[in-house]
Amino acid sequence: MPHKIKDAVCTNVLSKSWKQAWNSLPRYDFSFYGRIHRKDYHKSVWEKQSGGADLEEKIDKFVKSVDEVLLPLRDQKTIIQCFRLSMTLCDAKYASCIDNWMKLANRNHMETLYLNLINMEKVKRYVLPKTAFSVGSLAKLTLKGCKLLGDYFGDNMNKFICLRNLTLLSVEVDNLTVKKILCFCALLEEFTQSWCMKAEFVHIGYVPKLKKAILNGVKRIKIEAPNLEELYCRGHPTIIGRLDSDSFACSNVKKK
Repeated sequence: MPHKIKDAVCTNVLSKSWKQAWNSLPRYDFSFYGRIHRKDYHKSVWEKQSGGADLEEKIDKFVKSVDEVLLPLRDQKTIIQCFRLSMTLCDAKYASCIDNWMKLANRNHMETLYLNLINMEKVKRYVLPKTAFSVGSLAKLTLKGCKLLGDYFGDNMNKFICLRNLTLLSVEVDNLTVKKILCFCALLEEFTQSWCMKAEFVHIGYVPKLKKAILNGVKRIKIEAPNLEELYCRGHPTIIGRLDSDSFACSNVKKK
């Protein structure tokens, strides 16, 4: 048998084996909701000072329940179609718990990540670990209420080869870090940035697939996306006066 035919047969067998192995992986859709309203938080603080119930006990129970649900991720590879976490941080100690959950999720094929964190008084924002930006399988990423650092976005960082939708809501992040993130998203189609601390100037570099951008709470913008079709701006009234033709390298955009 000629070598080319042998190679083709081997490739076909490997392809079928890989497909069977892929289809046999368990699939999960995780949704965890552990948010506490601020009025309940203040009530709990008062009750704790008076010798009553402790809010931390409720959060501890929530943490324990998440740990139990995520146990299968420790022993086997899985496909995580969606991982949603909404949680109130009433103490800095819970950041390590979120770190552990993120590590477990990042080890697997995760397609959607939704992280919504509410920080109570005197509690620092949760810093998303660097490993969250090395998940090549992510297609949709939504972050709210956390903090992003710029020093873990180096030139040798893995790119978001599948990311098509990125949303940053009330995230503490600077202008340069947002620009770096977008540089790694070649297939990004929709980008949203709303009321992000320290990121009032948005520079969207060359993102060839970007079709829609929603920007709230920004003062200056510069866009180099050739296929952008829709641009929504809200927040600072003065921004409309800055949207001149020199700010855009795209011909199809509709400013709204």
